[in-house]
Formats: sequence, C-alpha cells, structure tokens
Amino acid sequence: MKKIIKTGFACLLILFSLQIALLPKASDAGYERLAGRILLQVQSNGEAWYVNPADSFRYYLGRPADAFNIMQLLGLGATHEFISGQAVFPARVSGRILLDVEKHGEAYYINPLDLKSYYLGRPADSFELMKKFGLGITNHDLSQISIGRLAAAATSGNCTACRLNNPDDTINGAADAISNNDIDSALHYFTPDMREAVKYGLENLDSEGIYDLATIFRNVQKTEESPEEIIYSAQVYFALNDSMAESKLTLKKQADGNWLLYGL
Repeated sequence: MKKIIKTGFACLLILFSLQIALLPKASDAGYERLAGRILLQVQSNGEAWYVNPADSFRYYLGRPADAFNIMQLLGLGATHEFISGQAVFPARVSGRILLDVEKHGEAYYINPLDLKSYYLGRPADSFELMKKFGLGITNHDLSQISIGRLAAAATSGNCTACRLNNPDDTINGAADAISNNDIDSALHYFTPDMREAVKYGLENLDSEGIYDLATIFRNVQKTEESPEEIIYSAQVYFALNDSMAESKLTLKKQADGNWLLYGL
C-alpha cells in the first residue's frame, strides 16, 4: 500500500469536512505570470493543470482525451480571419484557447511565451502540447491556485465519458472528476445510495481538501479482490496530528457489469 503524506485537514473524513476557504487565484500574490500556462506537478506523478486566464483557476487535464475536451470547453470563440491573420497574437488572448467559430470549432492554444498559436487537432496533439510547454511546479506553489469548477451544462453530466466496466477506470475517472471539482460527473462513479452523502461532502470541501482527496484516489493500490468486490488502499500520514490512517476505497460490481464505489 502506498504511503501518502498529507499536511492538510483529514480529507479521509470527507463527509464531515465543512470548512470552505478558497486559496488565492493565479492573479494574486505574484501568480499572474502563470495565467494561461500548463503546469506539471513535478513532486507527484506529473499531473497537468491548465490555468485559465478568464478566471485564474486551474483545471486538471487528466488523460489526453480529457485534456482535449477541457481545453475546448474553456475555449473562446473567434473568427477565422482573426485566427488565421495573426503571426503574433495580441496580449489580450495570451494563454487562451481560441475556437474557430466560422469553421468547425477547431481549437488553437495561444502560448503565453511567444504569443503564437498551436493547433489542438486531436487528443494526442493536446497531450504533446502539454509535454512541450508544461512548466514544472511544486505541490506547495500549485496549492496556492484554486481549483476551477466546470459548469454542469458543459460537463458530461450524463456520464457519457465515464468508463465504469473496469475497476481501475472507475478509480481514475473519479479522481479526474474530483480534481476538476466536477461533482455531477464524480457522483456517477458511486452507487446510488452513496451519492447524496458524497455530494454533500464534495460541496463542502475546500480547494486543498479536493486536491488531497483526488491524490488519494490516484495513489491507492488494489489490496483485496473477489469476483464481486475490490478494495483499494493507501496509508496516509497526517502531519498536523502526527498520525497514520488507512484509506480504503471499496468497489462493487453491479448487475450491468459496471464497477461503482460504495465505500470510503
């Protein structure tokens, strides 16, 4: 079982966490330079985040397909003439994703470093762009930028993007949804009887709690398995009270073959 060091409030007690305290945005405390950048968590597993200049919040990019979808959801509509007519773009669109509304909605990333456009043709292109332009950042510095929440209408509220027939996909999908503070999507990874309590807990977690919980999901390892039930576990150290706790995520196979979380 992996050991995870936590200095924040015990996010294992997600259903009992009621504090709401937003951390600074990227526009505060000298973080303006990060607006529009793609940040890579060098002290974790290289997770990628996009700092949206429109609201100064960070959005988790996840897997290539997730990065592609999120960048399009956060895109700014622009005419074909504007996009095609610029060798170097004006500073007002630095770091933005521009969508060609007069064509087929093609997406272009305006790199803040050179103010040039880079085409986001396919999910794989978005992933390569992250590796090319990603800026390494420590967990501490990243925590100073609040996590953004995608509007429910713009996310996969019906969970068409959810992959539930593999337990690992359920864990990873839940981690991605929690990182994005996308509560509607996150609930689809839990059994129906768990959703009300989980929704209440997620709505009352602060940005640090969201980050910590998603990190636990990404670091658990399978410790028990049967045809109908699988348990993932991680050892978590809480520095505030110098104590260890074991986090367990329990998945149960449903009648339709999907694996859903029904125990935290």
